[in-house]
Amino acid sequence: IPAQFSVLSKWTDSSIKWVLCQFQAGVSAYGSSTYYLKDTGAHTPSTSLILTDGTNSITVNTGPLLFTINKKQFNLFDEAWIDSKKIVSSSVENGLFVTDKNGKRYLFGTPTSVEIEESGPMRATIRLEGEHKQENGTATIFNYQIRLQAYAGKSYIRCFYTFIILDKHCPIYFDDLDISMKTQLALSGTRTFAIGGANDIVYSGQLTGTQSLYQTFDPINLKDSQNIRYTGTIGEGTRSSGWVDSSDTQMGLTVAVRDFWQFYPKKLSVSPDMINIGIYPEEFDYITLYSGDTKWREEYKIRSSRAKTHELLYYFHSGNHEQAKSNDIQKAFQKPLLATASPEWYCDSKAFGPLSPRDPVRFPFYESLVENEMKNEFVNREYNGGYYGMFNYGDCGENFGWSGNCWINLQYDGGYAGFLQYARTGNRSYFDYGASAARHLMDVDVNHNSGRVYRSSKDNHDNSPEYYHIINECLTNYYFLTGDSRSLEVAKEIGTWCTQAAKTNLDFFRRASERETAWHLMCLVSAYQATGDTYYLDSAKL
Repeated sequence: IPAQFSVLSKWTDSSIKWVLCQFQAGVSAYGSSTYYLKDTGAHTPSTSLILTDGTNSITVNTGPLLFTINKKQFNLFDEAWIDSKKIVSSSVENGLFVTDKNGKRYLFGTPTSVEIEESGPMRATIRLEGEHKQENGTATIFNYQIRLQAYAGKSYIRCFYTFIILDKHCPIYFDDLDISMKTQLALSGTRTFAIGGANDIVYSGQLTGTQSLYQTFDPINLKDSQNIRYTGTIGEGTRSSGWVDSSDTQMGLTVAVRDFWQFYPKKLSVSPDMINIGIYPEEFDYITLYSGDTKWREEYKIRSSRAKTHELLYYFHSGNHEQAKSNDIQKAFQKPLLATASPEWYCDSKAFGPLSPRDPVRFPFYESLVENEMKNEFVNREYNGGYYGMFNYGDCGENFGWSGNCWINLQYDGGYAGFLQYARTGNRSYFDYGASAARHLMDVDVNHNSGRVYRSSKDNHDNSPEYYHIINECLTNYYFLTGDSRSLEVAKEIGTWCTQAAKTNLDFFRRASERETAWHLMCLVSAYQATGDTYYLDSAKL
């Protein structure tokens, strides 16, 4: 079958250590299929995926879907056609909008960087970054990074939107903001809508006005902690599947948000001519940062640099949501297929370092200890309720006694432990744990001005100067297992900070405790292994 290969890392002798293989698998629901990797020599398969990079725009043709990206006035999808029918027309009302308490809007504007990150036979990735600028003004509110991924023969796009708050933007009060991703649709005639509710319920009907769903949180009742409320009386529930569709009799658009309820607060809204995704809806003025035995709230104030990435699926389709199987598509998006080799293969390859497959016969105590600890993390997410939320999901809490309930900011790299357990066992749940940890760490637990990792704290970003809670192996291994480019970018940020810290504080490290020196060494070696850049290795040798 056609496949696309990208070398991610090499051994010191320049042979391949990690390679990303992208192919379109045919797997039944909740089933599995076996594929074999063979070397048949250099061959580039012919597919329908064509990317054209022009002076002012980028055009991508996947076969069923054609869309354009405006490089000068970026507005997400400038125009789009599904099966030769125009579904998105160029509009200044397309794209992401940040609205402050005074009604001022901040747009994507002109990107400072546009890059074709990959253009292969199976997948193309476009990366854009810039600052959200005030409409008809020059003021900025924070930075953004967007990755759009298109696939051969498919009519859906994966969109990774990251807002990046730097120290110069702080403080930012989220209860003063509305952050919404909007898409104007060129539909006509009778319109229908569909919204994914809880427990696989789909609410649908004729669309004449606006239908909205809100994903909220109420820490008073942890058994019903992620509440859904709809406009009107079409339904109720706890945890929404997080997707919305708008269609006419010929075509439509489904938009899904990955980890929708886990990333509360959220909003889905659909009107006859627009789908609006509330990244942070104006209806919410505060959010719970922690709930457990003691519950407390604080306004959503960002005091220093952090970021957050949301992954969205834009599925353009012919027919209505039922004919397009939108619910099935969004389910596959929420938990993507994962090609997994055997534990023996992973361990024998030495790509993870010295590692042995799970062996409960020889090491019953160790295997039981590790498995119970990992299970506790999943149980704690449910029990405490507060382990969910836009800035919380992927982290976990702990009562340290001296400081009370705190976010541990993934010390000491529990996500990396999850990936090692996945390699040792082949158990998908360990990978999922590591992936949620990596996605949290790369955004929330790092100061993106400096690259320093925040230490454990009640609000995820303690600015106390210290050197013994520095991790990045979770990020480099997430990159190796998925090819996620942002995780590598942030791992390099952390490695650069460690390099600068080593060069400016060398005397400190020579008299520091073992863990302070060891964590820096591990981060530097990890960055070197992921990039091959001796900049990090030379700093480790100091």
